[in-house]
Amino acid sequence: MKTQSQICSCYRSCHMLLCLIALLLSKGIVSGQTFGDAVMGYEPEDGLDVPAAAACASPSWPDSGCFSFPIMLRGHLPGMGYPMRWAIFAGLNDTVAAWINFFNRTDKSYALSDKDCEHWYVPRLYLLEAIGPGAAPLAQSDSLGYRVRGWFVGNERGEPQSKLPPLPDGGMGLMMDVWNLPQGRFQVCFEPTEKVPSDFRAMGGGLTYEFYPPRSLADSVNAYEGCFWRAIWDKDYDAAEKWVDAMLTINPTSVPGNWFKAFRALEVQDTATAKQALDDALKYLNDRSDPAMPDSTVRPLFQAEKLYLQEMERVLSDNRRRLGP
Repeated sequence: MKTQSQICSCYRSCHMLLCLIALLLSKGIVSGQTFGDAVMGYEPEDGLDVPAAAACASPSWPDSGCFSFPIMLRGHLPGMGYPMRWAIFAGLNDTVAAWINFFNRTDKSYALSDKDCEHWYVPRLYLLEAIGPGAAPLAQSDSLGYRVRGWFVGNERGEPQSKLPPLPDGGMGLMMDVWNLPQGRFQVCFEPTEKVPSDFRAMGGGLTYEFYPPRSLADSVNAYEGCFWRAIWDKDYDAAEKWVDAMLTINPTSVPGNWFKAFRALEVQDTATAKQALDDALKYLNDRSDPAMPDSTVRPLFQAEKLYLQEMERVLSDNRRRLGP
């Protein structure tokens, strides 16, 4: 029988590998490694104590059949926001999400019509120390709000699918939001329900988080980042612009804020705005005019902060170069 540390290690390794695969398959400006880039040294959880969600760690990965698994859990850590901080804060952003991928390792398509896929998972809340299976969820689980944000085929938002094709043509995902999270340190798990058909295996997964009121300028920008990405996934570019404006209103020289401005501009084919935003971000990074960024002239930086600054410089420079003069 595996120990808690072994379960956490296995789950964390699997989760990080799948997140990296998802980043490699992403398009546009991304925070992370692409095929032509140097190896990325910074991960959003660097410098934070983010244990695996042991209350809902699945014991094994299926070798065959049709199954689903929450492979990307997002919203509790920033992507390009300030390092060594969380991204959910009371009064600003209290939502996390699960990206549940559906796989088919058979030689035939699997019918999804009339099977209520949107009701196959439900969020449950656990104490940080809980280990599954068999751990009892907290009573607050009933107060959690959740919804299906939508279906995705690859990175594109799509309509509910009637069939799950065999791999390698599969790759469908269901994104779920959960909110009303209590403040403190907890595990939130996305668990299968009785709606799952007997010929389909739905696996559980989750995340640990820390949740409290914002205590700094960096906290507030990071919180708005979560709102920004939800708008981007919905292709609601007006809402995305609103969240960028909120970042730059409280911190006009925000390096990540201007990076988000560039990302949103490219999504709507506004290359001129993207160029200027990237130029501004690089300027604020190099002249240290962003008051929320780690500053080595104020105190010695942690290793995670050093890696973050290196990664930010690389991503901004690479993407500005690709846009031309």
